[in-house]
Amino acid sequence: MQELDFPYDAELNNPAFYTTDQYHEAFRWLRRHDPVHWTRGSNGWDFWSVTRHEDCLTVLRHPELYSSAQGVMLPYLPADQERTPEQVGAGLSVLMSDPPRHREMRRLIFEWFRPQRINALEPAVRRMSREIVDAVAPRGQCDLVNDVAGRLPAAMVCQIMGVPPADWPYMRKLVDRLVGSPDPEFQAEGPPDAPVRETLQYFAGLVRERRGRPINDLVGALANGAIEGRALSDPEVLFNCYIVLGGGLETTRNAISGGVLALLQHPQQLAELTENPALMPIAVEEILRWTSPANYFARVAVGDSELGGKRIKRGERVVVWFTSANRDEDVFAEPFRFDIKRTPNDHLAFGHGEHFCLGARLARLETRVMIEEILRGLPDLQVAGKVERMPAVVVSVIKRMPVRFSPVSQSRSE
Repeated sequence: MQELDFPYDAELNNPAFYTTDQYHEAFRWLRRHDPVHWTRGSNGWDFWSVTRHEDCLTVLRHPELYSSAQGVMLPYLPADQERTPEQVGAGLSVLMSDPPRHREMRRLIFEWFRPQRINALEPAVRRMSREIVDAVAPRGQCDLVNDVAGRLPAAMVCQIMGVPPADWPYMRKLVDRLVGSPDPEFQAEGPPDAPVRETLQYFAGLVRERRGRPINDLVGALANGAIEGRALSDPEVLFNCYIVLGGGLETTRNAISGGVLALLQHPQQLAELTENPALMPIAVEEILRWTSPANYFARVAVGDSELGGKRIKRGERVVVWFTSANRDEDVFAEPFRFDIKRTPNDHLAFGHGEHFCLGARLARLETRVMIEEILRGLPDLQVAGKVERMPAVVVSVIKRMPVRFSPVSQSRSE
């Protein structure tokens, strides 16, 4: 209700707002006073902010009422722009589609993220995590984000997709530019959608190499895949590559770096985890709840409906704020307490329903193993400077996290 004088209306789609913890106070206010709130966006795009866990589940469970096919992001260009990069790709990818098309696209991609396939990757994830940590261990200091946390998810998703190893650093830079476009450090010359176009252009080259050839990687599967009885078009293949790349790199990097930061900020929890490593799978779930690597996803109302006592009109954008749902006082006891033994833990870090994250199992594996290796391989770890956050709305991004530790001169044995 606007008459309650909510002070943060124009901030909820302002990237700079998410470089501080103030946004948690904003969402706490909304959950208490106006949990389905009509928000006047700062760039002319208005939307409903859905902030309670229960209402978020309602939106996510009903694709027939709240569509993904018209876009799942808050547009970052002014409302007077005719088209945004996301609108160009709407309806073409697994993320921006509705049943039944969504189910067919999902089935095609999920083949590469099946439990058996991901479980078989654990030795490789362990080996790669250990190599990454061992590379910085003798130095006694590093940037945990760029030197450690970001390298594992980039390597794993690029390996699954079939991106050549020589291009993995380039993929990391592309994703930084995609996510961090409001950040002057990552802004590129040219139009706002230049990073999107560059990403699609890169994958177009890989797709051309794989069309009609039995290459055993995800890009090859998409290039030669079919849905609804027909081959995927080039735009469908490219936008699915774009979605898998961004989802596979950014969110897991944020969970790893944010999880280590949370543990360092809560030394009693860190000590308990160190004494009882068997708690790590439960701790990972709390890390996911606490960090909420994806802040939100949006839907568009298919018709008129009611949500949380509010009338939603056809065509209006409905934003599900995961980061708010994951601190909902009605679902989580003491939600602002970091508790590695929290159970049950019904967080929405991976979404819910039709669009539950395809890479959730891989993200859990990478987060668990990498944090285990960090804690084992970097003794006396502590934050050694300012933790910088990237101005971004869709994901919660730690840009830099300087740490120091006791140098370890020799690689650890297997």
